[in-house]
Amino acid sequence: MSGAIVASPTVTYHAVTTSVVRVSTSGLVSGLLAGTSIISATYENAYDEIYMYVIATAVSQDNKIIEIKGKQTISYGFDQIYSSVFKNNGVSFVTGSVYSITADDGATVTSLATIVTQDATANTCTIRCSVDPVDLGQYFWLKVTNTGGSITNFIRIRITALF
Repeated sequence: MSGAIVASPTVTYHAVTTSVVRVSTSGLVSGLLAGTSIISATYENAYDEIYMYVIATAVSQDNKIIEIKGKQTISYGFDQIYSSVFKNNGVSFVTGSVYSITADDGATVTSLATIVTQDATANTCTIRCSVDPVDLGQYFWLKVTNTGGSITNFIRIRITALF
């Protein structure tokens, strides 16, 4: 080679162990799994190679959440159905649920509403709101936990008039 700069060289790339790495036509190397491979680049009579070591690292991390479906308002004297969907990194998974309600402080028992039914398998519950119009505008909390107790979510529910 003369040392001259070639404007658009046609370089050919090759990976010896294609199960470990992939090499694009532009020379971009992507690791596929842990191991070693030799990457070569050839241009006319010029040839070079490098050794590539791919180290696998655990990048998966659980990000479990509960999506509570249902209105954040309930009319006094009426029932409202709530359901839950459990997800890990955006993918739904099956588990049971436990529903509970508390006063607006999040800790004490409330007389504003009661859970009249709950289905741990279907992940649903029905809440019956107080019939006392004095409770209008007040809040309580619905808490949902998976049966293992490792995932929890809350929604704050406001008592409203029917119209």
